[in-house]
Amino acid sequence: MYTYTWRKYLPLIRLLIKKSAAATQTVALNQTDFLKFSKSRKPALTFTIDIHEGKYSVLKLPSIAAELLEILMEDPGSRTLIRAGHYNLTLAKSYQLVITNLTTAENAASAAETTPETASDTEPDTGTEQKKLHRKN
Repeated sequence: MYTYTWRKYLPLIRLLIKKSAAATQTVALNQTDFLKFSKSRKPALTFTIDIHEGKYSVLKLPSIAAELLEILMEDPGSRTLIRAGHYNLTLAKSYQLVITNLTTAENAASAAETTPETASDTEPDTGTEQKKLHRKN
């Protein structure tokens, strides 16, 4: 039902997925593109999907989200990007598609976790050494 609309936006979405490595990307989609294919007058066209290396965690997706994933997986360029990273795709009520690259956030978090450990390894703990010496005597 929304396949034509997602194909229309595919080049833009692919570009935003690439740019999401630097920052979260947002694009305002045309509301009429979605409403003309909807059977109800005011459809609730919102979703949030976490995609980790090409796999998503939601068991039953709304048709609008399922068709977006189908289009992204059909396209070789976007399929390569999605299979290599961890992304969050959100369509808000205001028809704004938000693409967040969670891979860069995970890398930043792991780098922050390793930084304090390396700092503590370089400075000797004199209290522990004194306790060890005291036990040996």
